[in-house]
Amino acid sequence: MLLLTSFILLLFHLCSSHSQSFQPCPILGPRFPLPSGLASDNIVQSALKNVTATLDGLVSTSNSTYGTITSNTTSFSIGLFTSNDPSNYSHPFFYEYHYTAPLISKTTPGTSKLDSDSIFRIATVTEVFTVWVFLIEAGEAHWPDPITKYIPELARDHGQTPFGHFSWDDVTLGDLAGHLSGVPRDYGITDLSARNISLPNPLSVTKWSGCLQPTYFFKDLRARYPVYLPGTTPIMSNTAFQLLAYALEGIKKQPYDAMFNQTANAIGISSTSLHRPLNSTNAVIPGISGNESSWYTDFGDESPSISMYSTIADMSRAGIAMLNSTLNPSAVTRRWLKPIAHTSNLVNDAGRPWIIYKSTQDQSPINPVIDIYTSYGSVGLYSSYFGLVPDYNVGFVILAADEVAAADLNVYVDIVADKLLPGLEKAAISQAGHRYSGEYRSTQPIASLIIEDPDDMPGLSLSNFTVGSTDIREEFARLAGISPSALSIRLYPTDLIERNASGGTKIAFRAVFQDQDAPIDAGTPTCITWLSVDALNYNGKPLDLFIFSFTEGQTSVEIPALNLEITKGG
Repeated sequence: MLLLTSFILLLFHLCSSHSQSFQPCPILGPRFPLPSGLASDNIVQSALKNVTATLDGLVSTSNSTYGTITSNTTSFSIGLFTSNDPSNYSHPFFYEYHYTAPLISKTTPGTSKLDSDSIFRIATVTEVFTVWVFLIEAGEAHWPDPITKYIPELARDHGQTPFGHFSWDDVTLGDLAGHLSGVPRDYGITDLSARNISLPNPLSVTKWSGCLQPTYFFKDLRARYPVYLPGTTPIMSNTAFQLLAYALEGIKKQPYDAMFNQTANAIGISSTSLHRPLNSTNAVIPGISGNESSWYTDFGDESPSISMYSTIADMSRAGIAMLNSTLNPSAVTRRWLKPIAHTSNLVNDAGRPWIIYKSTQDQSPINPVIDIYTSYGSVGLYSSYFGLVPDYNVGFVILAADEVAAADLNVYVDIVADKLLPGLEKAAISQAGHRYSGEYRSTQPIASLIIEDPDDMPGLSLSNFTVGSTDIREEFARLAGISPSALSIRLYPTDLIERNASGGTKIAFRAVFQDQDAPIDAGTPTCITWLSVDALNYNGKPLDLFIFSFTEGQTSVEIPALNLEITKGG
């Protein structure tokens, strides 16, 4: 997949334009403060015009440098949203694109022209909402709990599972949410014995329905072959999220459907449901009769894995609520948007239940890493792709329906990422330069500090800092054991932000001190500046802390360790 290719190449170009003996080693996270005003930012809008032009070319020819699609049969909608800007909640995008394939049926129920309120099935993206509802209703304290605490039926006949000394007591709720449970992928719904398949019949054949009563479900599940022991390696399992929903019902003593609906109502996503909506006016129902699309399929108790119906408008509202911690404590959200396990691919991690893409150049730890938290899947003739990018507080949703077979959405995702993400980074750089760059001065005491215009490398460069007759940069160099001429000081934003009632804002940055003459380890360049953050303190306060304030159009910076506050242009 080409995801993030252009952004990676951009970073490589920016870094390679400087000496190969030194590259800044940023702290993981945003390199610059989050860009705002995306709907009016010229850089972002230029990038979005390129997105539109590329998509227009794609649907007109079914071909692009990113791959091919079947534009005669695939209808799709794309929404891009951000939590950075106050917006009209009824139209929560800074970009949307819709395409209705000419072969979409006019005879079946539903819409024949897509818009932001068109309803699709979203397949296994449902699992994101299952974990979100769990966190909203029960929090994260239950992640270490064994599933047998809430489903004791799984603990019966302990040790009688068919292979590998698998114990259900070892499967935690956190394992279930994070693809680490080792439990089978599905129960019944994908079993091939229900189809006309030319395979030898065993002496005893179990008939699978996928919708059996829980008593039989648990009894049969105990006898299924585990995939791995719990906590070993990420393996996709829809059954895991069915069990997670059962556990939540046990914790809250409520039906899962009711808790799902409470969440949907809380953020006003009225076109989203766990089961098929009664009104099909806005439904996207592909296929000659609609039956082959899976629009009408009831997945029973496996609904928390695969059953949801939604629109790009509702998915965008939900994504904004996730990024803004509207229904969760922000600390819970921060931990939720983190990897919990590696995969066999160095640029992929797993989360609860995220599939995380890590963008780096040549897998080099020196270059900035952008984590994209995604979930995607298909069911019947439907495909969906949902993602959050915390480094910019943006997200995307792509929903598609095809007349013949579920569409591969990688081409669409690649186009959006390839065209948009470099624009977001450039916008962040441009806005940071306008707001932070310049000379800061004070007369009491006499002090001067210069933040350079961004040089297309991560972070803000501090090139000059004097207080009275003391060159603070030289003092920093001496304390860090670096030659003053080789000292690099770059400031990176943290998420420590304060806003006051009058509209003023404070944001804390941390400085990273690096030796530009230090050799890069042959073949394995290291990036471990995170080990030295907050290491230098003076009078009990960190020397690497710079707090920028914006009040009534004026910018100032405070260095608490030096009891100093100086104003831009002052």
